Amino acid sequence: MKYNIYIDDIRVKPDRYDLLFKSGEEFVEWLNGNKGVEISLISFDHDLGENHMNGVELIHELLSMNLHIEAVQFHSDNLPTLPTMYSLFASAKRVGLLPHLKHIHPYKIDTNSGIEKEAPWMDLRPRGMR
Repeated sequence: MKYNIYIDDIRVKPDRYDLLFKSGEEFVEWLNGNKGVEISLISFDHDLGENHMNGVELIHELLSMNLHIEAVQFHSDNLPTLPTMYSLFASAKRVGLLPHLKHIHPYKIDTNSGIEKEAPWMDLRPRGMR
């Protein structure tokens, strides 16, 4: 089974996601107990609560785990962090760390209402990649 994963400490999980993780630590613990799991999509928040790893720290952790991830997107309202999160995945894909990664969504996704909407005004790609 492939999973759609939603990582957020306060938002409601939109319907298309199979699992919600409220912290990066909770997600990493689940991954460690489910070796070889295939992930169709992960949607990331950045601010995952006090005394928990943030989205950038979580991505660094995930990139060291040799995971099967096919697509990623970002729904965080912490706008300054979004290009960094995007670039971490773009760099990992470019150097072959994520051979199954097919898509890094280039725009912020708004999920505050529990319904996903693309925010085309927030292009996450570095200027040279647009």
